[in-house]
Amino acid sequence: MPATDDLTSAFKLFLTEQQFVNYKFKDIRMHFIHAFPKYRAKSYYHNIYRIVRKFVETGDIQIYKTKTIFKYSNFGSNKDQKILDHISRKYNKDDLSISNINLRPLISKLLSNVDRDLKKAEGNLIVLKKLLEN
Repeated sequence: MPATDDLTSAFKLFLTEQQFVNYKFKDIRMHFIHAFPKYRAKSYYHNIYRIVRKFVETGDIQIYKTKTIFKYSNFGSNKDQKILDHISRKYNKDDLSISNINLRPLISKLLSNVDRDLKKAEGNLIVLKKLLEN
């Protein structure tokens, strides 16, 4: 089996195991060579790029152009992508990293708001209970 066929097979396996949204090519390559270190050599760079573009043509990877940067996703539809783009614009990049699906800061903020609202509701219930007792 030629080296490019091995590389293509490895990349197919990578796509089935790894989901990514709004990754630059360098990020995809970094994660790929982390999973398959034998393709770390710079001589594989162009082959990996060609394989990514081949999967773009088949629709297995979606490509989005933001200004002068191409970003790739293998997860979701164009509608999902529009939602993710809206979220990434609305929130500070430090708060929400779509490429790593790091939602902890956003979730923490939402949970603190819920906690605050629950405390208010508990306070209102105590007041209502006291009013009903009198």
